[in-house]
Amino acid sequence: MKRILKLISALCMSLTLVACGGTKEEAISSMSLEDVMNALYEGIAEDEMPMFGEDVAINEDNVEWYLGTTEAVFDEGLAREPLIGSIAHSTVLLRVEDEKQIDATMELVRNSVNTNKWVCVGIDPSELVLEKKGNVILMIIDAVGIKDTMLSNFENI
Repeated sequence: MKRILKLISALCMSLTLVACGGTKEEAISSMSLEDVMNALYEGIAEDEMPMFGEDVAINEDNVEWYLGTTEAVFDEGLAREPLIGSIAHSTVLLRVEDEKQIDATMELVRNSVNTNKWVCVGIDPSELVLEKKGNVILMIIDAVGIKDTMLSNFENI
């Protein structure tokens, strides 16, 4: 009888944990882009990162600089780039609420973004990081060597 009660108790606890937990896709979809951006850089030493200015909301005036096109469909965008224009690093987050548009937006950005937009520096387009999770698209152009940590952080959000 005690074993049956222990088993029922363990089953109830397991179901409670499953019911209260959400998927990682749901978690990132409910986070602000500012929080996602900050999470991307966690665990990276300050001396390994370029000096950043303020994060920039992507709008119709600057979208072409960050994405290489004005045709991308997204609901919200945020970018982080170094203050010094000769450092090839750019992180862009896009929130796309319409699930049907996510893959099309990613493909358009992949084909449009200028990975050599800085003075005398850039990366090979094959090194572009473009990933999605939930309703968030992550784009990283990185020549400073921190993209692997950032991608791992994105996957673990």
